[in-house]
Amino acid sequence: MTTELLNEQLRLTATSVRTFLRLAAMIFRQHVTYRVEWLFGIFHGLLFLWIQVAIWRALLGPEGERAATLGATASDSAAGTPITASDMVTYLVAARVVSAVVGAGVARDMESRLRTGHIVNDLLRPTGFPFMVLGRSLGQTAGGLLSHTLPVVVLAHFIWGLQPPGSLSGLVAAAGTVGVALVISYAIAYLLGILGFWVWTTEHFEWVVFGVIHVLSGAAIPYWFLPDWLRAVGSALPFHVMGYTPVALYLGKMPAAEATALIAIGCA
Repeated sequence: MTTELLNEQLRLTATSVRTFLRLAAMIFRQHVTYRVEWLFGIFHGLLFLWIQVAIWRALLGPEGERAATLGATASDSAAGTPITASDMVTYLVAARVVSAVVGAGVARDMESRLRTGHIVNDLLRPTGFPFMVLGRSLGQTAGGLLSHTLPVVVLAHFIWGLQPPGSLSGLVAAAGTVGVALVISYAIAYLLGILGFWVWTTEHFEWVVFGVIHVLSGAAIPYWFLPDWLRAVGSALPFHVMGYTPVALYLGKMPAAEATALIAIGCA
C-alpha cells in the first residue's frame, strides 16, 4: 500500500512539473510573438541605457578622471578601489539583467486575471495556483531576457565595451544571489497580487513597494554613492540582492563572504 501511494505521489509530481514547464514555454512563445513590440522594446532599452551612461560619464568623466576623487569616499569598503566610468557602464548593464530576472509582472498578471475572471480556471486546475503563477512568471522572464535584454546587452558591449567578471567565484556567487533575489521578488509580487482579492486595484501598492525596492536595491544608484544612513537601511533589508549585491560580486567589488553576511542579515 505504501509503495502504491509513493508511486501515485511521484506520478502527480511529475505531471505537475510537466504542466509547469509547458506553461512556462507557452508564456515564452507569447512574449516573443509580436515583432514590432520586440524591436521597440530593444530600442527603448538601449535609449534608456544610453541616457544613464551619459549621466554617469558626465559625473565621473568619460575616462574616469574624476573617479579617484569619488573613489576616496564612494568605493566599496571591501574592495578599496575607485569606481570608474567603465565600472558604471558595466554596472548599469548588469543591473538591467538582474532587474529583468527579478522584475516579472506577477502582481499585474494576477490582477488582470482577477478582473477578467480567468483566475477561476487557474484555481480549478490540478496544478497548485502558486505554481501556475510561478510558471507564467518564469516564462515571461525567459522571454524578456532572450528577446529584449540579451540584444541590449550585446549592443551595449559593442558600443561601450563591458568588463568581464572579476573572478569565477564572484560570478558563481552573483548567480546564486540572483536566485535568492528571484525568490524574494516572487514572494513580494505574489503577496501584492493576493491583495487583488480585497481591493479594486493593486497598482498603487505596486508603485510604492517597487519604488522603494528600486532605490534600496541599488538598481537606480549603486550603494557606493548612497549616504551612509540609507546604505545602512538597505543593508538591513533583503532588497540589495535585487541589484547591488550580485553586480558588485560580478565586478569583484565585494567578497563573497561579505555578500553571504548581507543576505543572511537581510533575510533574517
